Amino acid sequence: TANIASTTYYNLTANGTDTLSGNVTTTNNLTVNSGKSLNLSTYNVVVGANLNNSGTVTHTSGSVNMTGTGNLGGSGNTTLYAINIIGTVTLAGTVTSTATTTVSGTLNGSSQTLKLTAPGIPFIITGTFTADTSHIEYYGDGAQITTNTTYYVLDLYNGSKTLNGDIVVGGLYLYLNSGTLTQSTGTVTMAGNGFFGGANGTDFTLYNLVLSSSTHQMYSSVTTTNVLTINSGLNGGVDPTLTMNLTGTGTPLINNGTITTSTVTFSGATASIASTTYYNL
Repeated sequence: TANIASTTYYNLTANGTDTLSGNVTTTNNLTVNSGKSLNLSTYNVVVGANLNNSGTVTHTSGSVNMTGTGNLGGSGNTTLYAINIIGTVTLAGTVTSTATTTVSGTLNGSSQTLKLTAPGIPFIITGTFTADTSHIEYYGDGAQITTNTTYYVLDLYNGSKTLNGDIVVGGLYLYLNSGTLTQSTGTVTMAGNGFFGGANGTDFTLYNLVLSSSTHQMYSSVTTTNVLTINSGLNGGVDPTLTMNLTGTGTPLINNGTITTSTVTFSGATASIASTTYYNL
């Protein structure tokens, strides 16, 4: 067990049950060995290259600032408070942020998972985020998804979520595991070949929804309050009772593709029903 002094290191390795005693800078690598732990406590950490964790990293408050080119994560359990991506960083394992993750540099999600547990706006992108095949998971009740970006998988848990802005889901799915999802402005574009919807009992409401690229399967009934645009296909899967509820007025459906095994309901006060082929109407 060691208390790590507040200073600037080149490489810093935790090889016991270690705790920071002040703010720390590593101009190269911060490493936590397998079976060992590092408690960042309430301090700020600057990492010049890689944060390699094969053990356990915990953090009560403060920030981890990734300023160079390197990896973040590893095979261990990495839980940080605030994360600032200033340099060029690649996720190298599952990472949890209990406050805000801010990307002013470049973040590549690789094939890893970023878990965001805070309410408010836990993911802020002013730089570049490349999803690759990563999973981004929002857990905070009341979390707001506001940054215009492209996700591969967007997973939503626990309580209410608000989606404002334009997002693209380019991979497997947009899924609401529990709670509610509402969107008052912006567009969700399903650009991959995945599914969208929620678990039983969820409320999945979008403003504009665009289905492009291929046929997309619904996993629950879904509401759009403005316009649904189908450039590919809409499929209700094995349950034709799933409803795409269109509450917008004017022209709430633009169909340039196909609609199979699903029910489309027009409930806007002055909606025009598009001339097309429906499964159930």
